Amino acid sequence: MEIDRNHQKSLHSQLTEIIRERIQTGFYPVESKLPSEREICEEFTVSRTTVRETIRQLTKEDLINVQAGRGAFVKKPNRNISVNVSLNGFSTDLKKAGKIPSSRLLSLEVVTQPEDEFVQAMKLEPGDELIKIERLRLVNNVPLAIHLVLVNHRFCPNILEYNLAQISLFRILREVFHLKVDRATQKVYASLSNERERELLALPEPSAVLHEYRTTYLDTGEIIEYSAATYCGDFYRLLINLEAAEKNN
Repeated sequence: MEIDRNHQKSLHSQLTEIIRERIQTGFYPVESKLPSEREICEEFTVSRTTVRETIRQLTKEDLINVQAGRGAFVKKPNRNISVNVSLNGFSTDLKKAGKIPSSRLLSLEVVTQPEDEFVQAMKLEPGDELIKIERLRLVNNVPLAIHLVLVNHRFCPNILEYNLAQISLFRILREVFHLKVDRATQKVYASLSNERERELLALPEPSAVLHEYRTTYLDTGEIIEYSAATYCGDFYRLLINLEAAEKNN
């Protein structure tokens, strides 16, 4: 990425986005030292004032730590969060926990000929198309999960008109298409991360990840969504409430 001097965004905003992305993608590894102010000035042809504004913003976002006389260092992400997961959607759940959610769209496509495994998993009818959305989920600008969602296009025919990278999918389903999400089933298992997961989630090698597969049902019993998420292993907390089958023995 380069600085665009004709862009409406300020130079320090553009520079902040570039350095932030480099940190999040591992271009600048955890605990590594950022280039000096002079080196950043030379690379992007900007002033020291612009660089210092960027450093202040990244410090505020808790992405870097400035050490007097030594420079700025990439901080280890704070992944110690607990979120009560509901059917209100990723953004809503995290906002309730006092976090700042965001997403980066990785891919978006219409699948006209779904694979057999999805036809069976989602009980698709002949001619059903799927909207396939893959997003990188972030919390306070720290990568949390890779989220792949398959939505039955039949229930939400104009959904591609909306910015699915920024707007909650469940919010669109409820408020625009007036669909009532009723329940979901979920499976979770652990494994070691692969190369792509480590790159997107800024994880060291080796790292554990948790895979979550969810099937979401409407109040009609029909399946609206099938999703697969890969979470940073030290980020994910699973809370299960157990009740006795017979309380009055």
